[in-house]
Amino acid sequence: ENKDVMKELGVIQRVARFIPCSSQALVNSTLRLLFNLSFDEGARDQMIRCGLVPRLVELLKTPPLRSRTLKLLYHLSVDDRCKEIFYQSDGISILMMMIIKFPQDHLTKELAALAVNLSLSEKNAEAMVSNRGLNHLMDRLFNTRDPLLFKIVRNISQWTQSLQEVMAMNDLEYKYRGLWSPHIKGLVQVLHDTDDHETLVEAFGIMGNLSPEDLPHNQSWSKLLTNGDLLTLVSRMLVPGLCQNDILLEVILM
Repeated sequence: ENKDVMKELGVIQRVARFIPCSSQALVNSTLRLLFNLSFDEGARDQMIRCGLVPRLVELLKTPPLRSRTLKLLYHLSVDDRCKEIFYQSDGISILMMMIIKFPQDHLTKELAALAVNLSLSEKNAEAMVSNRGLNHLMDRLFNTRDPLLFKIVRNISQWTQSLQEVMAMNDLEYKYRGLWSPHIKGLVQVLHDTDDHETLVEAFGIMGNLSPEDLPHNQSWSKLLTNGDLLTLVSRMLVPGLCQNDILLEVILM
């Protein structure tokens, strides 16, 4: 009831002017209030309409405020308008730097979740792979085996697959040929030497999104299946009862 009255009284528009302001304590309190309100779809709409997203992106540069800002941006990022504004406000470069330079092996859930949502946008996915972005993500991925980072990369692979389908329909050349080729060997290695459920789901999902255009020039799927010993792996996965259904589905799709 209080939340609904706050929306009617325009509380969001009234407190938005404190993002940012000279008092960090006030900014922090405002972020807490906005986060509580952001569980409501109508409240999120008001936040986007009053121009909060670009200001929140700027707040990501302030470490003490970063955690609450990420949580609020995550809620807002379910809206496609937020994804577009994030791209326009140069937020992707900030987000990529936060992911690549993250000090622990596993990303925090709010950082990864925001990146997962944003990578569902074609423009954002394209921005993520620019300036060797995919190489940086894959280097971190192979070093940390972070299941949440796998989800981000899988969304990017879904974008390149969709892009190839569109290009083929319009008889256009796919300009990202070779984007994935340096990382195929590492992905195959992950499939062979991990038994982590979430990692297997995402890694098989990524492989299932790749096409012959994504393989190295001297490589083909038939060679990859044989030389990468993928046929043996797939045969083992298809044994009834050996793996759970969500892994089995990704194996079949690949």
